[in-house]
Amino acid sequence: MLKTPIKISESATSASNDTALDTEVTSETDQLPPYAVILYNDNCNSMDFVISVLAKVFNYTTKKSIQLMFQCHEEGRSMIWFGSKEVAEFKVEQIKSCGGDVQPGSKPCMSLCVSIEPMR
Repeated sequence: MLKTPIKISESATSASNDTALDTEVTSETDQLPPYAVILYNDNCNSMDFVISVLAKVFNYTTKKSIQLMFQCHEEGRSMIWFGSKEVAEFKVEQIKSCGGDVQPGSKPCMSLCVSIEPMR
């Protein structure tokens, strides 16, 4: 929580006399931390599917999508985006709406495993 003093000076004229008002107002502003969208590795969805979802939802280039996919594959998780909480929640819903990878001859996969976390 930030407390920022704001100095307001204005000349006010009343019917009976001229006075100058000096008023100090303290403004308290809560700033929400940015939120990260985290992608977790799974053994079902193919690498190509993960790349295509990242490109579709975040409009990432193929190169960036591949980098994020490999980071997730090697480390078990990857921060794939960050910003306001509301947009992060929306991005998670967009990813889940893509469903899971469907490969001929195998069971369909669940959607990608993602979550949001505050960055501070």
